[in-house]
Formats: sequence, structure tokens, C-alpha cells
Amino acid sequence: MADSKVQIGKMMHGRDDDGVDQFTPIYAYCEETIERNYADLRHMLSMFGRGGNEDAIRARSAARLAEKLADFRKQESDYEQAQAAAGITAARQATELIAALRL
Repeated sequence: MADSKVQIGKMMHGRDDDGVDQFTPIYAYCEETIERNYADLRHMLSMFGRGGNEDAIRARSAARLAEKLADFRKQESDYEQAQAAAGITAARQATELIAALRL
């Protein structure tokens, strides 16, 4: 569908000559990837966290997941609205109708 993406992490590549950390963002392009990433992150934090409260870890993870999903859904909605405003949706539906009539 759209080129919607949400940053779910960052990968460190090392440091430059000035000692500044160099990162590349990690993006998710679908809701399933976002959900899987935060489920994996929650499990890792539960296992390797510094004696934190598991309920607090779950709550923070759930809040971050909800925030990322809301951001992704907003991007998808904005994309669909832009398509409808530009007439792309109507053109696509007309093309599909013509193709169906030819069968």
C-alpha cells in the first residue's frame, strides 16, 4: 500500500573519527513487524533487564507499541486520504471495474 514506515530502533555501526556514534534507523513497514519487534524487545528486557519490575516493563512496552501503531495507522490514513483527494482511489476502482467487465 503506502510507503508508511515507523522507526522501531537503530543500529549502531561504530564511531567516526571524532568519536561520535554512527547509527542507521531500523524501520517497520507493517503492523505485524511492529508488534513482533516490541514482543521480542519485551522478552529481552524481561530476561536481561537490570532487576526491573516485570509489570513496569510490560506497561512501558505496551505504551510504546500503542504509540508506534497509532503513528503507523495515522500515516496509512493520511496516505489514503491523499489518494482519495487526488482522485487516485476513484481511478483505481474504475480500472478494476473495467478489468472485471472484460472477463
